[in-house]
Amino acid sequence: MLVWTAKMGIEVEDLNAAAAQLDSQMADLGGYVEERGDYGSQRRRFVFRVPSAAFETALNTLEQTGEVRSREVKGVDVTEQYVDLETRLANNRALRDRLRELLDCEDLGRARPYLPDGDLRRLFWNNLIAARGPAEEARLCWRCEVVRKAGWQVLESC
Repeated sequence: MLVWTAKMGIEVEDLNAAAAQLDSQMADLGGYVEERGDYGSQRRRFVFRVPSAAFETALNTLEQTGEVRSREVKGVDVTEQYVDLETRLANNRALRDRLRELLDCEDLGRARPYLPDGDLRRLFWNNLIAARGPAEEARLCWRCEVVRKAGWQVLESC
């Protein structure tokens, strides 16, 4: 997956009219102005963001605004970042679903001899669940109903 960027230097007759026209045209392409800088009455800098499908059209639109003095276009491969983000998102969804299952239960299972479930271990060490009962027969449960309700509120906001 490539992310494209372009830098252009364009000379125009009426800077204010060109700026207003570009704002409108980029919005028509589904884009927006991310940054704007004024450097006196003769120079301005804009950073436009447009959907990738509209990139070429945006370049053509910019080129038709005035006389192009400089043009630099480059693509950056972001495939690894995209895949990593997708993996993290899938893991977070699975964790959310697992926490929903746990919040549905009052009894979360045996506490001894060891907590093999990583999610339960994290909840235990974060003092959200507790072991109740005699040592060898101890069961895991939510520390209190307030903790459980707070968990549901957090999950419902996601």
